Amino acid sequence: MKRPHIASIVATLLVGLVTACTEPNPIDNYPVALRLDLTFNDKALRTVPSAATYTHYSHPISSAYQAFGFGGVLVVHGVDAKFYAFDLSCPYENRSSVRVEPDSDIIYAVCPQCGTKYLINDGSGVPVEGVGRHGLKPYKTESDGRGTVIVYN
Repeated sequence: MKRPHIASIVATLLVGLVTACTEPNPIDNYPVALRLDLTFNDKALRTVPSAATYTHYSHPISSAYQAFGFGGVLVVHGVDAKFYAFDLSCPYENRSSVRVEPDSDIIYAVCPQCGTKYLINDGSGVPVEGVGRHGLKPYKTESDGRGTVIVYN
């Protein structure tokens, strides 16, 4: 019986690892454009940690809220005092109507359909429990330090 070479085993493992790491997030790209005012409408995001959700159903489209991604946007004021944003849609379910919900401690966002828990308070959005293997789709954030946060892709 011929034994496989270590080099071929390592090469196979590396190819599998690279493929898994580069597999695209299943949530499609949709425009995101939010301008959050922490001094007025979005003041709930001033505390650390905190989270707020934005969808075209919950917030009228105006100059501040222009585009909400695939299923909406989850904005998190993380434990490191930075702002993070993710698409609300669960990547495992991949439907705009199935949205993750932040827990009361703003540590996880949980999918009510599949039960996957995603770590959100550190900005990673990675699945830590459940069937999901992709992290939440991240969006970019910029804070001017004076009460305005911009979320975009």
